[in-house]
Amino acid sequence: MNNLFKFMAALAPSTLLLLILFQLFPYTGLGRILTTPLTYMLNTGVIGFGFLIVHLLRHRFSIAVWITVGVVTLCITVWLYPQENQAHIIDQISDAVGNRQEFLSLTQELQKRGPHLVWTLIIGITVGLIGRSFLAKNISGGLIASLLAGVIGALVGNHFFQYMGMYGWFSLVFAFFASCALVFLVDSIVRSANSAS
Repeated sequence: MNNLFKFMAALAPSTLLLLILFQLFPYTGLGRILTTPLTYMLNTGVIGFGFLIVHLLRHRFSIAVWITVGVVTLCITVWLYPQENQAHIIDQISDAVGNRQEFLSLTQELQKRGPHLVWTLIIGITVGLIGRSFLAKNISGGLIASLLAGVIGALVGNHFFQYMGMYGWFSLVFAFFASCALVFLVDSIVRSANSAS
């Protein structure tokens, strides 16, 4: 069960980066349908390789291995992120930094979407804490799993609702329900795994 939490923690940064990229660079066309599962498959392979290396090294250099795994998964996430009719996002960011006017437009976009993202994170953390207090009380690692499930559920729910064309507070309500569903799902997975042990 401890490995499941380590796996979720190793996958969380690339998932959060992917959701942020969805917000800042939305013009992906149909490429997102292909590259998102490919990104998760490659990142899962890298994380599995990280587990293997840590096991072979008998946990001596585990921090260095997990930092390397985190950096590699973030690089894979950025590298595979598609753009429909524009240059790759690395080129867009370097051009935006080189051209101050575009950089200001990028920061204005972040300022416009920033408060909504903060509210989504607050909803996810709150649902995770409430889920921890009601569902996974006596399970080790339940707080981390509940918080991760709450935040990821809120971000995915918020993004999905915005993808459907609904913005504003409606997407935050959907983020709340998606977060609750994911916290409940993680709790039932943790309970079934602990009862099997």
